[in-house]
Amino acid sequence: MSVGIRFQVLPEELEVRVKTALKALVDGKITDIQVAMFFFKYFFQRLEPMYRDNQSAANTIQEAVKNQFVGLIVPNLVEVTLYINTIDDMEFTKGVAFKTPILDFKNLQVVEDVVLARITLAETLMNKKVKVRKIAKILRWLAPIATIQTEEMLQKVREEDISILDRLVRELGY
Repeated sequence: MSVGIRFQVLPEELEVRVKTALKALVDGKITDIQVAMFFFKYFFQRLEPMYRDNQSAANTIQEAVKNQFVGLIVPNLVEVTLYINTIDDMEFTKGVAFKTPILDFKNLQVVEDVVLARITLAETLMNKKVKVRKIAKILRWLAPIATIQTEEMLQKVREEDISILDRLVRELGY
C-alpha cells in the first residue's frame, strides 16, 4: 500500500490471510478499531525503511504528522479516528467527528485492493473509490513522505514490505 506506487505481488498464503482477516470484520470476529489499526500501522510502518538512515527526513515526517487526526470510514463497517502523536504513538477511537479529515472507502473490497497492492491509494482517489474530506490537511502531512520516495528508498520498502504485512496480519490473529 502506498499513495502512488504499486508493490510486488504477495505470496498466495499471505494474500489469503489478509482476505481472511478483513472478512473477520464482516463476520464480527474483529473490530473496526482493529482494522483501522492494521491499515494505518501498515501504512506508517512501511515508511520506516525510507527514513531509517535519514534523520532529517525522519524529523520532517514526524513533524508533519504530529498531532494530526484522520478518520477511516468503510460504510456500515468501519468508522474510526486515528490521532497521530508520532508515527510510533497512535491512538484509535470509535467514530469520526465532522471536522476530522477522512478517507471514506467505497467498500471493504477497496481496502483489500489497496492493502494487496492491486491498486494504489492515488488510483482509488482518481477512480472515486475513496472520498476524502479535508484533503488539503491530509496532503499537508503526506507531502514530506512523497519528497523522499526515490527509487532507492522504494526498493528498501519493497524488501521489507511482505514481512511488515505478515507481522501485522499475525497481530490480528490470522
